[in-house]
Amino acid sequence: MPSAPKLRQILALLAIRSNDVVTVSDFTDEMWGSTPPRSLSTTLQTYILQIRKILKRAEPGGSGKNELSSSIVTRPGGYVLQTPESTTKDFEDFSAAVDKGHQKMQSGHYTEAVALLTDALKLWRGSALVDVHRGSLLDSYAVKLEEARLSAQILRIDACLGQGCDLQLLPELNSLAGLHPLNEKLQYQRMLALYRSGQIADSLQTYRSFYSALMDQVGIEPSLQLRELQEAILSSLPDLSKPSSSEVTRRTLSQLVRRSA
Repeated sequence: MPSAPKLRQILALLAIRSNDVVTVSDFTDEMWGSTPPRSLSTTLQTYILQIRKILKRAEPGGSGKNELSSSIVTRPGGYVLQTPESTTKDFEDFSAAVDKGHQKMQSGHYTEAVALLTDALKLWRGSALVDVHRGSLLDSYAVKLEEARLSAQILRIDACLGQGCDLQLLPELNSLAGLHPLNEKLQYQRMLALYRSGQIADSLQTYRSFYSALMDQVGIEPSLQLRELQEAILSSLPDLSKPSSSEVTRRTLSQLVRRSA
């Protein structure tokens, strides 16, 4: 990976869109926005040349091509980073494992779901593009990648709740809820895990804190589902203590609340 910020930025954009054309317009928007340099074409060509040299040096032996090498190819209107399939499979493998985990969870196979989702999340080695300066395009890609990661983490927690692993989940839930304080799904899971772990006061305090934050920052109340969970906790409904995914609990919560009324 190049050390110069601009080179890292260009290579990151090419890698994100590997084997597809990245247009000159895309590079312009990402790197310079509305104030491109006068010598835009020459500047971009110089950067591409430097990256080509870096990729060349990175090949085994320092020269020659092999089945694992990557190269930048000029195309009409832009450039393509040609990469072998083996270098672009991580996110595809991640997405496939998440889909399989979701299917297993929906069919009630929580242990298998947890294993699949845990393996999927192990493919992550830190935050997306954390060491790259990001313009508008890379920033949008990073947001999408992090959203996919968070969705997988939430899904895994759902599957763990289905196993009854409530107390073990709390450190992870506390951390994620702190990073995403307005994410209602995480607050729901945290309230449920706290309640099942016998920490009823903390569970209700989680709701009050989330209610205040949501009203102060967004101006809306929590959803009906979260309000019903609070009501069910206040009523100490026995069904809440039964291991089940939080998705299943949400679907049946209204019935439980009405039944106890």
